[in-house]
Amino acid sequence: MKKEKKGIKKEKIKEEFTEIFEVEKDGKEEIVKKTVIEDGKQEINHSSIKAEREEKAPSREQLTKEKKTLRDILIVMGVFVVLFLAVYSMIYFTKHFTYYGITSEVVQQGALTLHRIAIPVTYQGAQAEYNFYLRTNPRVLANVPFNGEILVKKDMVIDMTEDFNCDGDGIIAVANLLKLYNIIGVNVIRDENASCDFTGKYMFLKITSGNETKIDQFGPICYRMTINNCEILKGTEKFMLETFVKLNERLREAS
Repeated sequence: MKKEKKGIKKEKIKEEFTEIFEVEKDGKEEIVKKTVIEDGKQEINHSSIKAEREEKAPSREQLTKEKKTLRDILIVMGVFVVLFLAVYSMIYFTKHFTYYGITSEVVQQGALTLHRIAIPVTYQGAQAEYNFYLRTNPRVLANVPFNGEILVKKDMVIDMTEDFNCDGDGIIAVANLLKLYNIIGVNVIRDENASCDFTGKYMFLKITSGNETKIDQFGPICYRMTINNCEILKGTEKFMLETFVKLNERLREAS
């Protein structure tokens, strides 16, 4: 009698493969668990853990582009700043001129273009800043020859034997010169018979005509102002400008 062999039924083992990954949904990242069974079935479990999507790090191309944009903006801003400073400087130096520490400013009074110079003075016992108005551009006065140095004394004698009316310029020129020296405390007299005092007791200014407008010092404190072609304003205002320089130097030394 044959014995029948009983077969042992082997249970088929199922293999599972589990994969965890993140998916984006509605602007948020969600953790997903995916299980693959050997027979092809899939099981997907959504985790309840949700996180706000983090910003991705910028790429190298993006960084390069941003740097280029920033550079272009800075270049444009730099150009505007340079243009502004150039225009401002041009306007400022057109209206202002400095001659040995003395700054003049262009001012308009009606049809007249004047050049204002402010000088600190002691007038009637009080410190004040006095404004003087020149009719000749100080840039022009800077080129008028002046050979010597202004030395201020308590007394000054002016010798002007010729007529320098020059359509009224002579009156204005002498009046402004007298005004300056009166304000700084100098006694000014006009004496056609006076001459240079070589002991230096007083200032002496002789105004005469010649071929060139210039000023020469020929004694301790004696000066000859030569006027050409009625340029009386140019001559007296050059003398005033050199006086301003001397007053400014004395003020700096005292401070």
